[in-house]
Amino acid sequence: MLMGPEERKKEQETVPEEGLQTDLETELETARQEAEEYLDHLRRLQAEFDNYRKRVRAERADWDRQTKADVFRKLLPVLDNFELALKAGEDNAGEFHKGVAMIHRQLLSILEEEGVTPIEAQNCPFDPNVHEAVMQVEAQEGVAADMVVEEVRRGYLFRERVLRAAMVKVSK
Repeated sequence: MLMGPEERKKEQETVPEEGLQTDLETELETARQEAEEYLDHLRRLQAEFDNYRKRVRAERADWDRQTKADVFRKLLPVLDNFELALKAGEDNAGEFHKGVAMIHRQLLSILEEEGVTPIEAQNCPFDPNVHEAVMQVEAQEGVAADMVVEEVRRGYLFRERVLRAAMVKVSK
């Protein structure tokens, strides 16, 4: 136990010089031992935290891989259907178009299951948060300024966040 200055002064008066030095050495040794214990405890905590951080990083990487694998697994039947449509398209163009339209619906369905939805653009007011204007065109009669008149490339949201902005032509 550490002593305050007044307690030490009282002890100095009652303890001979030799006893005082021994008490101070004992106190110093006790303080050193406590410091070593604290340092050892700190090192253990740092090692535990480092192991935790590595474990979380590995779990997150594994989770990402598994999530991607699940999406790819869902997309494989779409790829199979594309291959079938290509084979069928060699002989019959009408059936080819139907097959590709079916595959398009299947792919959109899978993307929607995963939280990917198309951005509505055609005949909507231009919104720079979700639309990317690639061209301005003269407004047609009955069309207000700053309206999307044509969608050049469809945009998509992923769980309410812009995954890709829609490329659009805007009236001026």
